[in-house]
Amino acid sequence: MQSLDDNVIATDSPKYPGAVERFNRSAALAKKHSAEINIKYAELENYIKHTQAHESMIMKRAYEFVDWYVQTVQLAESSVCRKGCSHCCHNPTTVLDIEARYISNRTGIPLSAVANASIDKSGPCVFLKHNQCSVYKYRPMVCRTFFAFDDPSECVDSHNDHIITQLDQIGPAQAVMLLLIKKLGHLQFLDIREWFYEKK
Repeated sequence: MQSLDDNVIATDSPKYPGAVERFNRSAALAKKHSAEINIKYAELENYIKHTQAHESMIMKRAYEFVDWYVQTVQLAESSVCRKGCSHCCHNPTTVLDIEARYISNRTGIPLSAVANASIDKSGPCVFLKHNQCSVYKYRPMVCRTFFAFDDPSECVDSHNDHIITQLDQIGPAQAVMLLLIKKLGHLQFLDIREWFYEKK
């Protein structure tokens, strides 16, 4: 299973000196704790494969593992992300239907009756309130794994080439998503704005 230590960037950004050093700090911790990470992942994999629990409980366990990984490799501490910064919350945010249902079940916020693919996916997230996530505890995997290491302003445009981590760069988180898809099957990906679309 790939982890951050498989994705170390070799050269620093002249625009943001120190960005790669911050990234590599977490990468080094991922390598240092690789044995423990693999053990924890194996425990989760065994649970997901054999449990008969409701999908909401499965999602909770999956998120707890990813949050533990993020804390273990100190992604938040190494990044430049801070409370109140919400640039990334204006980017397209693709989530699974099970994640959308998890948010809905935990918050009581109903899912959209019909997904609307024509909505603006570059606008603010429907859960962004006063520059803070109003469903932070239940946020989807893509949000839990996004961290910037150069400057938050670069997150304004999702096409900017800058130093970040995201779901497909964090091996354990990506592996967990694949486990969920295999376990629960017949899943659908939509932008979070589509899952919780409200006609004005």
